[in-house]
Amino acid sequence: MVPGTSFLRTAFRTTLVSVIRFQTPHDRGGHTLRNHGRYHNSCRVLAQVLQFAEFIELNVALGASHFIFYNHTVGPDVGCLLERYASENLATVLPWELPIASQREIRTEALFAALNDCLYRVMYRFRWVAMIDLDEFIVPSGNITIPTMIRRFQDRNKSGRAGAYSFRNAFFYLQWPDDPVAAGDKLPLVTLRKTLRKLHLHAHRQRSKCIMDPESVVEVGNHFVWEFLAGKTTVNVASSVAFLHHYRVCEFGGNDCVNATSVRDTKVYHWKTRLLEAVSRRMKMLRRRDLACPAQPPRVRPGNKTAVAQVGAPTSPSSPSPSS
Repeated sequence: MVPGTSFLRTAFRTTLVSVIRFQTPHDRGGHTLRNHGRYHNSCRVLAQVLQFAEFIELNVALGASHFIFYNHTVGPDVGCLLERYASENLATVLPWELPIASQREIRTEALFAALNDCLYRVMYRFRWVAMIDLDEFIVPSGNITIPTMIRRFQDRNKSGRAGAYSFRNAFFYLQWPDDPVAAGDKLPLVTLRKTLRKLHLHAHRQRSKCIMDPESVVEVGNHFVWEFLAGKTTVNVASSVAFLHHYRVCEFGGNDCVNATSVRDTKVYHWKTRLLEAVSRRMKMLRRRDLACPAQPPRVRPGNKTAVAQVGAPTSPSSPSPSS
């Protein structure tokens, strides 16, 4: 494995945990993901496979080079897609089945155990790790990749105290109308259809997500680092530099969230052509069934979230401060 940077993340409704890695010649990293759900009909299956492919391919465009998935339960079509990514050495799939009642004896499929298993699994292999969900993407401003952004941060980290970078959460509510520009797209990708986001972002440590140096961290939660080694700390990244794009329904139920002040944000459109082509290629593979599928698909049952990815940082001419 080559040093890089990473994320952690959850998904729609099929139980999984994954790790993504962003590769560079100098850095290391990883990304962990988990989702949950039941496949009720072909439309839902298609939507889930499409969302899964969109998650992976957009993160690849943003700089990810490897994903690690902790598999609790996924449907056969997502399983097929995972096997193809694994056959290309883009993904590693690990079993995640604990004899503990989720939401009764432990939180959400042992979420924190998965996060910290991933943390120590990628330690000394990847330089940076991130914790995000399947409906979340850390998107830098200025049309740069995450590895480039992290490299610029590190160029300014003269004290060496930066053990993690925190990114504020911005909701792109699914109840808001689709962007008319996406109406002609060949695939209904969420990150292209939903361009209205809530104007006001959450504060750091409130739904925020981090990209961290695993060698600096003792214990991690899903929104911030719980404990660092001595001398290390979190740097809060200004929203003008990058923030978390979070695509979901109203967080408290109902539809009142649509009354929040919104602004149109099309930063993801920089990767639109590449994203559509990549996801379209994956969906064609599924239709042709030219990838190995499990003979007996795993039984799907409710689960939840989690994920990690590596971010590498190619050289770049300028080095903006993360807090500028």
